[in-house]
Amino acid sequence: MRNRRHTVLTAAVALVTILGSFLTIIPPPAVAAVGCGSTIIASTSLSANIGPCSGNGITIGASGITLNCNGHTITGTSSNTQQGIYLNGRTGVTVKNCKVTAFRYGIYLRSSSYNTLISNVGSGNHLYGFYLYASSHNTLGTTTTGTGNIANSNAYYGFDLYGSSSNSLTLNAANGNLHAGVVLYLSSNLNKLTSNNAGSNKQYGFYLYSSSSNTLTSNIANANGNYGFYLQSSTSNTFSKNTAGTNGFYGFYLYISNTNTLSGNTASFNTLCSSTTTTGCSSNGFALRGSSHNTLSSNIANSNSWFGFYLVGSSSNTLTSNTANTNGYYGYYLISSANSNILTSNKATGNHYNGYFLWGSSSNTLRTNTATSNTQNGFVLYSSSNLNTLSGNTASSNGHDGFTSYGSSSSNKYTGNIATGNHHDGFDLYGSSNSNTLSTNTARSNTYYGFFFYGSSTNSITSNTGNTNGYFGFYLYTSAGGNTLSMNKADSNTKYGYVDITSGSGTLGTANTYSSDECSSNGVGGSNPAGLGSPQP
Repeated sequence: MRNRRHTVLTAAVALVTILGSFLTIIPPPAVAAVGCGSTIIASTSLSANIGPCSGNGITIGASGITLNCNGHTITGTSSNTQQGIYLNGRTGVTVKNCKVTAFRYGIYLRSSSYNTLISNVGSGNHLYGFYLYASSHNTLGTTTTGTGNIANSNAYYGFDLYGSSSNSLTLNAANGNLHAGVVLYLSSNLNKLTSNNAGSNKQYGFYLYSSSSNTLTSNIANANGNYGFYLQSSTSNTFSKNTAGTNGFYGFYLYISNTNTLSGNTASFNTLCSSTTTTGCSSNGFALRGSSHNTLSSNIANSNSWFGFYLVGSSSNTLTSNTANTNGYYGYYLISSANSNILTSNKATGNHYNGYFLWGSSSNTLRTNTATSNTQNGFVLYSSSNLNTLSGNTASSNGHDGFTSYGSSSSNKYTGNIATGNHHDGFDLYGSSNSNTLSTNTARSNTYYGFFFYGSSTNSITSNTGNTNGYFGFYLYTSAGGNTLSMNKADSNTKYGYVDITSGSGTLGTANTYSSDECSSNGVGGSNPAGLGSPQP
């Protein structure tokens, strides 16, 4: 038997000797008892926890290797200023199944690219859970195995990308961090963030600063102290199908950030501020401040305690097919020279005050939008909101007026709009709202008046219809002079088609001019004074 074993062994040695130059023997990863401060240069699997460490935990000393912690923990100390796992200038490294806590940085990549981090936990660190500095093309989390990384309860950020581009973050979680969940900072561009969750962080869920062309898809930012998604000085980013709910102030906030695209996102129940909170506090679904040329489409802003969509000093933005329902104040609020914006096919339903409110904002276009069942008005132009165009919009069943203009809002155009079933008036112009043009609009079945003009002059009122309203089709009250009415129709109103109580050198002693206006089948009379329209009933 001994001789047989000797013969087999001798043959094997001879075979290896002959083929040695052709064979490469790859050993399995070492199961190592690595300690604090170790530098590994080969693939390594931990067999035990490490720490507490006063300096670095583990340094990756070679590219193309794997560190598998097998669920073990690398622990620092309360005063540690170093890294739990440190990669500097490495590529092709995989770090997985590691738990890192009580370091300055949990897992730190510096000038390191094409690395993979999966199923790691960086929690309870003194600054960041995961820190990528000048590191690009890395993968953090993957849909292939359905596993991401966790960065919870760190003293600053969960995940921080600083000057790091073209990275992929998928299925990661960043919760309960004392500042922000996920941060893209200073030219962290072209990153893709998909299905990550950043909740209950002290200030921000996702924070982009001076970072562009990133894509954020299907991420969740709930219950953060201030903002769900915050962009500052960041351009050309794309946000789609993200959710921001129950954050303290804003769901999505763009500050001095241009040419971004937001589509199919939801911002609901952002409610730290209530309708009774002091001035300066606001909880909004989507807010743009000093931000231009952004596109918002098919987003939903429901049940936020202040505004659904809030544009402050933000111009040339496009809002299309968005929904703002049951917000505490307004569905859409444009203020402080929010000019030249385009709002098309949006919906505002059941908001506590107004559907659409423009304050000191001019040259905007509102087209084919709807405002339904808002507590006060459907569409409001206020405080020198001039040169706006409203066409093909519908305001129905609102608590006050369908369309109202006041506070010296002039030179606006209302064309082809419909105001129906509102509890006060269909169209209401007062407070020196002058030189406006109203044409081919319809006001029907409103509780009081179809069209009401009070203290507003030199308006052109042409080819409009005021039918079946509770009082008058058209009512021109005190100081509403110098207006021109032509080819309008006022039929089947409960009392009069036209009532004009002004005095002047206009038609029949009024201060206004009437021509070719029609009225019939009104309950009391065609007009007062009689003859403003024909035929009389």
